[in-house]
Amino acid sequence: MMFTNEFNELKENIGNLIATNGFLSTSRLLTVAMQFILGATDTDEIKVVLFEIEVNCQNERIIFADIDKYSQLQGEQE
Repeated sequence: MMFTNEFNELKENIGNLIATNGFLSTSRLLTVAMQFILGATDTDEIKVVLFEIEVNCQNERIIFADIDKYSQLQGEQE
């Protein structure tokens, strides 16, 4: 979930590199990702958001990690 003003700013930057000041909870499985938003509803101030993230693995300036083998919740494919 995110604030509506942040959501609108992201919509204006679709296709561009986006930087965050924290971590995103992610999964390679759509079914797992959908469980995170199941039952959530939008309000005027908050939007329920599901991102599809594409990463250019050749770009050495983008930092990401596959932590699946360290996860306490097996099967989430984080």
